[in-house]
Amino acid sequence: ASFAIRVLIAAIIYFIGKKIIKWARKVLGRALERSGVDKGVRQFLDSATKITLYFILAIAVINQLGVETTSVVAVLGSAGLTLGLALQGSLSNFAGGVLILLFKPFKVGDYIIEDTHKNEGTVAEIMIFYTKLLTADNRIVVIPNGILANSSLTNVTHQKKRRVDVYVGISYDADIKKAKDVLTELLHAETAMLKEEGMSVFVDALEDSSVRLGCRFWVETGDYWDAKWRL
Repeated sequence: ASFAIRVLIAAIIYFIGKKIIKWARKVLGRALERSGVDKGVRQFLDSATKITLYFILAIAVINQLGVETTSVVAVLGSAGLTLGLALQGSLSNFAGGVLILLFKPFKVGDYIIEDTHKNEGTVAEIMIFYTKLLTADNRIVVIPNGILANSSLTNVTHQKKRRVDVYVGISYDADIKKAKDVLTELLHAETAMLKEEGMSVFVDALEDSSVRLGCRFWVETGDYWDAKWRL
């Protein structure tokens, strides 16, 4: 009967603790949002707070069931080396997440390409161990923070403007000057082009079966794909 009461109290502690953790995360989130903290930092701190508070709740429940907290700590201490080896990857990912938030190679909303495995997408969430990318076709790619912090990546949208490069092949029999004039007219008609940045139309290469013409112009980053597809 005594153990049944302990189990009941432990269950009550668990459910009340869950409510308190949910409330604490909401309060923290609102406070960070009001203070203007970057969204990635808010997500990271929320993830870290959740894990820490649930660990404390687990200790409280175990203690209520009659298991001495000091015994649990002693067991964890004796298994420290094994636990450390098992969590080596997770600790690396945690450290990677801290580095990402400190040095800001990207933030939530940026479009990045992870160069090692060529994963790419818009940064949707920076968690304590992983970062989630949302691809153009609405898939979620989960990448360990350790990989993102220790390998090269390309931040496509970090800058406010991008250069559009478009190439087209014409016949060796074609009038090159006329082709360049046509491309120039198309560029002048492009509404997204930043006029102050200028533009260029040029012969890029003499290939086996065609003359390769190129044109370059600058647009706001958000207009890049629409402008390129139009041209």
